[in-house]
Amino acid sequence: MIDDTPKQKSKDKSKEISTWTWRRTGKVALAGVIYGIVMQWVFTVIPAEEDVNMLATLAFLAGVPLIGGGLSVRMIPPVRRTWFNIIAIVVSMSLTFLFFVIVSQPYMILCVLMASPFIVVIALIGAFMFKRLDRYFLNRKYNRSQLAFTGFVLVLPLLIAPVEANLESPHWHRNVQNEIIINATIEEVWDNIIRMDTIAPDEQRPSIYHSLGIPRPIKATLDYAGLGGVRVGHFEHGLTFVEEIIQWELYDSVRFNVDVQHNDQSTAILKHIGGRYFDILEAGYEIIDLGNDQVLLRLDSDYRLTTNFNGYGAFWSDWIMHDFQTYVLTTIKHRVEAQ
Repeated sequence: MIDDTPKQKSKDKSKEISTWTWRRTGKVALAGVIYGIVMQWVFTVIPAEEDVNMLATLAFLAGVPLIGGGLSVRMIPPVRRTWFNIIAIVVSMSLTFLFFVIVSQPYMILCVLMASPFIVVIALIGAFMFKRLDRYFLNRKYNRSQLAFTGFVLVLPLLIAPVEANLESPHWHRNVQNEIIINATIEEVWDNIIRMDTIAPDEQRPSIYHSLGIPRPIKATLDYAGLGGVRVGHFEHGLTFVEEIIQWELYDSVRFNVDVQHNDQSTAILKHIGGRYFDILEAGYEIIDLGNDQVLLRLDSDYRLTTNFNGYGAFWSDWIMHDFQTYVLTTIKHRVEAQ
């Protein structure tokens, strides 16, 4: 017969608190990490049509951390479910999982860094939701219905992902613009934007976007100076921009259609540029004469973003495009002024 007296309950509670150690904390966090690793593996082997990345679905990016955070809370003894313990365990679980992804797939570092704030926040939301849900189960014996519910929740992202992957995602068309002042004539700047000789290693500079896996520009060639001409921009790792001239105002402005092409050197991440989720559509330069051999050079790009989380993804894609364009403009400025 079970003693349910207040004295016995107090004794059980004290025992539960005293047996909670940092080792148990680590085990709880590890359970969430293992769940994330297993789900990542499963999502990479789910049969899907070409150019569909199941890891880029909300079912994975939101569903898996939501359940992982909740799973961690369920493993914490009820008397130890303080906000501090919940936040500490869920954040450590999320960061450990993200670290594992970077170590196992280094080419994913850019995607992991972009997704990490989102994943941590969603995991915390999952933890808080499950904490509230456990108030319902707290005074009830663990039975088959609870076991079935837990199993259903654990596999829920797998049930949603195939459906989501075949839904039409919204298309966002965005424009990113950067500009720089160059101490040179209009003609000198013009000659360096329609074509660009090979950028020597000593001309390349450290850049945030390059350190995250985005390739540096190498050179740009032009077959015909005028409307219909084709400018080809070459980048590291086999990335190529084939750009047909659609606007040509001599010494004033030039604009291109952009066709992104890859070869065998392109990494798995780079191959998504120009694919289902992200594509650069147009780019153009504009030169404004400021007088006294000084000009304002403006570079802008139109790109398409197609995901189920465009609101979040646009922040990062804008940031990467701004950083990339700043790199290009700074390279032109240094080269022209050195001449």
